[in-house]
Amino acid sequence: MLTVTVTEADGPARLTMFACGGGRSDELDGVWWPHSRATVEELAALFTAMESVGSYSRATLDRTLWPGPPRPFRITGLGRVVRWGGFVAGQDPHRVELFSLIDPFRELLVVPPETPPRVAAHGPPGLPTTRRPAPCRSRRRA
Repeated sequence: MLTVTVTEADGPARLTMFACGGGRSDELDGVWWPHSRATVEELAALFTAMESVGSYSRATLDRTLWPGPPRPFRITGLGRVVRWGGFVAGQDPHRVELFSLIDPFRELLVVPPETPPRVAAHGPPGLPTTRRPAPCRSRRRA
């Protein structure tokens, strides 16, 4: 099994979480702006950054934008195996879904890594204003 170590040289995960309380199913929990499309390395940094929010162990991504075969990997420092997968059709390419056995399901807006910083501050290009990030919801997914 692949083991990944997140180091400071990789740069901190660019992650912003919103305060909870919205309660609507179409709301997002935060925004993630990865540094690259290196799937395993970026997910390792995301899972590590999410430790302050909960204990997440699964993620789904749009497979057309994130290369590599889905496979479990261990993150040094977290002491657990995480898994990722995705869909070629049907999953919003600007979303990542995070799952946990004990913490609420989270859905994050993904700002493409190639987005310039000035543009990234406003979300991915072409994102309708009605889908802008809103406070997170309190629902759980099984």
